[in-house]
Amino acid sequence: MMPYYQNIAMALLVGMVLAAVYTDLTRGKIYNKLTIPCIAAGLTLGGIGAGADGLLTSLNGLVVASLSVVLFLTSQMIGGGDAKLLLAVGALMGPGFALYTLLYTALAGGAIAIMAVARRKILGATVRGFGNGLLYAVVYRTPVVLNSGPRAGHIPYSLAIAAGVAIAMATSHMQAIG
Repeated sequence: MMPYYQNIAMALLVGMVLAAVYTDLTRGKIYNKLTIPCIAAGLTLGGIGAGADGLLTSLNGLVVASLSVVLFLTSQMIGGGDAKLLLAVGALMGPGFALYTLLYTALAGGAIAIMAVARRKILGATVRGFGNGLLYAVVYRTPVVLNSGPRAGHIPYSLAIAAGVAIAMATSHMQAIG
């Protein structure tokens, strides 16, 4: 049986992810007024529920999420709201859960992207464009721009994050704070 503060963290996680998906799909944004309080709640719950060790676990969850978020942001794969959503997952659930969530999120994001380009019937053009961009980047040492061109589209990454959280939960990676 999980301690009360882990149950609270889990409930906050599920509510936050559902709200983020809703606002991302309907408004194209994940709001700070959702993610920032959840980050603070994760740190607070860790500290109150399990003392210094719980606070350290929440901070480690933030660190794990932060390292990955830097890679995602610099490659322009996600926006700031998505990044803060991942940080909140780390703060609420700790480093182990955050790591599994990031792994499953990346896999889900790739699958969603492939389905999106296949549905738009631009898979061949996308692969050729990526290959040409990669060749150009190697030859001229410039970054590969993944989201440019007239066919580029927006995929709400909160869907991939929600899938990552759900898979992490379902596969029993439930190392919550504390």
